[in-house]
Amino acid sequence: MSVDLFDARFYATANPDLAAAGINTAQQLWEHFRTAGLSEGRKFSPLVDLDFYRRSNSDLAGAGLTSNADLFEHLRRYGVKEGRPFSPVVDLDFYFSQNPDVALATGGDKELGWQHLQTNGIAEKRSFSQVIDLNYYLTANPDLQAVFGGDGSSLLNHLLLWGIPEGRTFLSADLGVVGFDRVNPPSPIRLSEFVGQSDREDFFPFGIASLSDVSVTVKGDAGNTVLGLIRDENNNGLPDELTAQSGLVADKEHITALETFGLAPGRYFVKVSREEADSSYELSLFAGAAEIPNPARDLAGNVNLGQVGTTAAIRDAITAASPRHLYQVQLVYPSEVRVSLAGASAVTDLRLFHDMNGNGLVDAGEEVATRPNPQEPVDSNGNGIIDFSETVDWFNGTIPDIPHPDAILAPQVFPGNYLIEVARVNQDTGYTLHMETLAPAAPAAGAGNRTPFAWGYLGEITNTDVNVTDFVGHANPYDFYAIELGRGKNLTIRLQGHNADADLVVVRDLNEDDGFTSDEIIAFPPSERSANQEVTRFFGEGIYYVGVLKVKDNTAYTLEVDFLNNDEPPDNAGNGLSGATDLGIPGSEPIIRRDWVSEDDQADFYRFQLNETSKISAFLYDMTGNAQLELIQDMNGNGLVEPEERIAASQNKGAQLEQLDRVLLPGNYFLAATHAVADTDYSIWLEAAPVAPSPEAGNALPVALDLGALNTPQTASGVVDPADPHDIYKFRLETPGDLSLFLDGMSGNADLRLIRDDNGNGQIEPEEILALSVEGGATAEEISLPGLPAGEYYVWVAQAVGNTHYDLSVIPGNFSRASGYGLVNAAAAVAQAVGQSEFPAVAPLAGKDWALNAIKAPAVWSQGYTGDGIVVAVVDDGTDYSHPDLDNNIWVNEDEIPGNGIDDDGNGFIDDVRGWDFWDEDNDPRNFEELAGHSTHVAGAIAGENNGVGVTGVAPGAKIMPVRTIGVFRGAEEPIIAGIRYAADNGADIINLSLGGSLPSEPEEEAIRYAVEKGAVVVMAAGNDGLTNFAGGKRFSNVKYPAGFASEFGISVGAVNSKGELGEFSNRAGTTPIDYVAAPGVDIYSALPIDTYSFWEGTSMATGLVSGVAALILSANPNLTPAQVEDLITGNANPFAVTDTGAYDLFAS
Repeated sequence: MSVDLFDARFYATANPDLAAAGINTAQQLWEHFRTAGLSEGRKFSPLVDLDFYRRSNSDLAGAGLTSNADLFEHLRRYGVKEGRPFSPVVDLDFYFSQNPDVALATGGDKELGWQHLQTNGIAEKRSFSQVIDLNYYLTANPDLQAVFGGDGSSLLNHLLLWGIPEGRTFLSADLGVVGFDRVNPPSPIRLSEFVGQSDREDFFPFGIASLSDVSVTVKGDAGNTVLGLIRDENNNGLPDELTAQSGLVADKEHITALETFGLAPGRYFVKVSREEADSSYELSLFAGAAEIPNPARDLAGNVNLGQVGTTAAIRDAITAASPRHLYQVQLVYPSEVRVSLAGASAVTDLRLFHDMNGNGLVDAGEEVATRPNPQEPVDSNGNGIIDFSETVDWFNGTIPDIPHPDAILAPQVFPGNYLIEVARVNQDTGYTLHMETLAPAAPAAGAGNRTPFAWGYLGEITNTDVNVTDFVGHANPYDFYAIELGRGKNLTIRLQGHNADADLVVVRDLNEDDGFTSDEIIAFPPSERSANQEVTRFFGEGIYYVGVLKVKDNTAYTLEVDFLNNDEPPDNAGNGLSGATDLGIPGSEPIIRRDWVSEDDQADFYRFQLNETSKISAFLYDMTGNAQLELIQDMNGNGLVEPEERIAASQNKGAQLEQLDRVLLPGNYFLAATHAVADTDYSIWLEAAPVAPSPEAGNALPVALDLGALNTPQTASGVVDPADPHDIYKFRLETPGDLSLFLDGMSGNADLRLIRDDNGNGQIEPEEILALSVEGGATAEEISLPGLPAGEYYVWVAQAVGNTHYDLSVIPGNFSRASGYGLVNAAAAVAQAVGQSEFPAVAPLAGKDWALNAIKAPAVWSQGYTGDGIVVAVVDDGTDYSHPDLDNNIWVNEDEIPGNGIDDDGNGFIDDVRGWDFWDEDNDPRNFEELAGHSTHVAGAIAGENNGVGVTGVAPGAKIMPVRTIGVFRGAEEPIIAGIRYAADNGADIINLSLGGSLPSEPEEEAIRYAVEKGAVVVMAAGNDGLTNFAGGKRFSNVKYPAGFASEFGISVGAVNSKGELGEFSNRAGTTPIDYVAAPGVDIYSALPIDTYSFWEGTSMATGLVSGVAALILSANPNLTPAQVEDLITGNANPFAVTDTGAYDLFAS
């Protein structure tokens, strides 16, 4: 079947010259279109755009379909039927969702739906597009009613041919021309909307009249929307091209906002798309005059970048008042030079000159011969598509001249003075200039390297090998390639031929959000850097992304993908309890098995036996998809898994390691590896160690085990079974106070009761049971009571179903398994540090500073405490210490003489004037890579300067010690440990660790212990995995490491939003006593490298705020010990200011 695409009435209207030539009838119009109009690119339908079809279906060019005639025929015969996009104004899925009668009548057939839209839908003004609303167009332009009446077809033709060029309004969400004062903004444009299955995209057009900084934020979406900013570059009034888009960055923190610098005047669209689930959201839009670093700069005020041996990055804007910028650079060695512009929203000119006479000016004959080095192929033959030969030219760097390149390459440049010119062409625009030098004749960058998902495509891997040579450097630090597997294969992916360190990663977009987080990395670089790296394993059917990452220096490389065979991994494990694979009796030597789960093989079961009470550790790892791990005991022996028999499960996102630790009594148990997302092989690991018996608790009040006075948290462990079903503990409250009890770590069901023997008869009377918790299965039991009087109390642990070990925690104070001690309160904590009651409230800050108001930082500032004299080490991915909101708040090693190449202070580090980079092993702890910025964002939250622009940190008087220890895509234990010790040895009062992993590390624990003993307060992020585990019938989570060490020293931090709700992503406190508080960590506005800002979310951001509070405390009372600072923060946190809306019920939707 084929469909009719040609609209004779529209063709005649859109091409008025035809009537003058006597071409009027439908047959004449069709013949003209068929023989001439199609090849000439004339408009022939309001609903079809062949250029859009070409751009949106790039695979057609590879199939040889390049001409308009080819594309017209393919669309007519196949494209509509296949659901391919062919117009920015038509969405047949949307048409069906908005017109269910059409969907029912056509059975969802795209070709029938298209026919109905053409013949009836437009005329009836039915809803067919996310970007056009004919009914609103008629309402907003009442003069058209008299002309067209209810004729939808004529109305659509008018809109596309005349209405949009005339600037008529056609979308109800049109925000008009926007522009605000960023320093004192009025109420923002704020809209509440919804995206869902039937309305997957919302568009909000707006205009800006002059060069502007624009901020767009989405709130309340729980990470279920994608935010885009689109410029109407072709002035057709439709959202054709994407300018910027939010996503998930490598550290797993969701970007809920777009901050764009120096947008050119023009028309734009905000696009909000449904990502994973239906979502209500609030959209906010701010715009204001661009904050240009050098607004009056001219050629006489050119900027000297100095000697460029690696990379230079600078941000500015070209305007009518300052239309040309010059940058001076000096080259010491013969080099290949690459210069590029990023972030420009208007056409620019970029040129390179050799300043041979050294006068700092552009003179005749000084332009260096360069060639474009774009990051996308160029349509050099002008046929409107990227042909295969043009892709090859792009990959090999043989690109013909293009009028206004945004990146250039000078293959052979000799030592001397050079000038880079950035020039305005037709509009003002902001930009970021990057320059790097490398050894001559390095290969041109051919892989996708602009953003993580701008991939070079290596095609489908069949039974042949693929190899490619390319380059990574400071301006393009990571290359990515997509490979596709039509069926599972064993492959070796090998990185070699590099003359400087480079890393290899493999990524799988498991949640299909066109972004990725670290849990979707299925192959990490080795912990020890090696000359050649390779990954050999089975890869299931699907698309994978192979990344090559610069480590320190620029380097060429060769990437090979070698096909081995099609052998599938083993499938030996049983698929039910009765057929479970027997692992025997685990011990200290791990039992390891390798197997496979898929859509057709949903679960693998393993049986094991314990002859004595033991702590088991089970892991599921080395996966290419998402599989999950569950611990089961078949208590009734019926061979079926009942809900109450599911002891615990680990359900992390992506391909992360799954882990279960549990103390189990003697008996038979099962592990299950279950399929979640994408077919995957896996390794399962099981080990066990005997557990020494705990002190026997009494089974009656007179013989209760005495825990003593409850001045600090107390823990106990025990066993309840039919022979000994009751354990009773006694403790004393010396003073009135709050109390929290937790019973956890169970494999069966035990209940928890709090008792006070009011009549002193040694018996438990019903009225003496103050509180009880009777959850089902192995679900943790919890009791929290405020305001208990001083006196003696008893805890009764009672067996309910099955034998079980348990862990009991008795905690003074109001401690929640979700939010720990509650929301941090700077005004109360700092006041107590100086012997006062909570500082009085002050007027709240306006604009983006809601987080500072939430933790009451302004009240502390009003008392004169701003963090002066306190040093906060940010151990992270590299802080931009030249940022204008940080440059005056950077720690300086006064004992080191800059640039003399000598370790003046004898600390083992040469020229560590502003900290140290343990990742690249040098004295510059900055990182300008595109996905970097985590550390700078955290540093801004801690100590951003109070200078009237950008961001103000919690402690604007404190100093930041930059310590780089991780890369964008990975970390290693050794640099982190070295960074912690460096910070402690060089006088850091506070160490901020907004990083973490799944497993505890003894060397890392010792480093933190060392820092605390040296007097540093250590503040650690709880993690961003959310509710990833369950026990019994409820979900839960615990903090990651190193935050888990806060049970002994340091503080662990979770994240809340502006409503005081724990972030869905935030790891909870858990049931083990731990110094855990919550702080704002959603929509946190802070600094990013190269003078930029943005909104980020994560427990990392919340951790920075708590580090700032610690700095305020120490500036008020510098004599406090780390333990005292921790007690002030936890003891003054507000447990009632945090709510948890997480789905604790395992079976909740």
